[in-house]
Amino acid sequence: MKAKHASDTAGYTSAMRAIANLAPKAEKYLDDSFSVEFLPFPWFLTKPLFLARLFDPVIYSVGMKTPDKLVGFPGMTALACLRHRYIDDQILNAYKTGTRRFILLGAGYDTRSLRLQLPEATIVEVDHPDTQKRKKEILKRRHLQPNCKLEFIAIDFSKPWAETLLSHPYIKDTSTQTTMVIWEGVCCYLQESEALHTIGAARQLLQAGGTLVFDAFSAELLNEGTSVDILRKMRSFVEKKGEPFRWAEDEIPIREIITAHDFKEVDAVSIYDVAADLSEKENLDISKDEILKYLGMYCCRV
Repeated sequence: MKAKHASDTAGYTSAMRAIANLAPKAEKYLDDSFSVEFLPFPWFLTKPLFLARLFDPVIYSVGMKTPDKLVGFPGMTALACLRHRYIDDQILNAYKTGTRRFILLGAGYDTRSLRLQLPEATIVEVDHPDTQKRKKEILKRRHLQPNCKLEFIAIDFSKPWAETLLSHPYIKDTSTQTTMVIWEGVCCYLQESEALHTIGAARQLLQAGGTLVFDAFSAELLNEGTSVDILRKMRSFVEKKGEPFRWAEDEIPIREIITAHDFKEVDAVSIYDVAADLSEKENLDISKDEILKYLGMYCCRV
């Protein structure tokens, strides 16, 4: 991430969610009408079109393809939005069974506090000060009110941070609460040592019980000799944006890492599994051909 600059990646994912929100009923798996408020330049110039519902079919049709064209590889929009929906469902399921604290590591422009009904919960958003500053300014300017208690902790993940987070009053004073830690779209930008450090910190956040939910690209992403052109284009794109990929791993090594950190149970599904499950449960038309497949979702319980 560039110094003194809100995360470009957080802005891009907001744009993707805003597009997915316009999907016709037969294809809609993500409801996120608030993401349009956080569009980055030049996307925010199109905000009036997003709000004029008459143009939804055209914007959706063009929009689902435009981000993929801009980044140079197909399927990223569907991947990001399916990942987001999967985590939505994990949060809602945890809330139904009693979890009342949700900690988002690298929250970006997450809108779950605005759109999910979690009235008794506290969402703690942890992110870089620059990205968090822009988000808080937009929330204030647009008079957006969360449906739950919302707290912010500014952390620079490029520096030692775990001790600061674990000793923060929002965390320390509620160490007896069952918690869900959400780590979405972040680990691929960390060095391996940083990713493992984060998993260890997450385990400490769950000392009273709970779940870590995160995603990880398959190891092939970082294979310099890969024959998969899409993966080479992905690496090139993020490097130019100053947020290169640094860590990716396959399911079996990730299970070993999670077990070594004293998690008792690990559920792993591919992004294709997520799409297939939603298609069956909600009778949706989700084509595998429109999804970038190199992503796994992990739900780890203590």
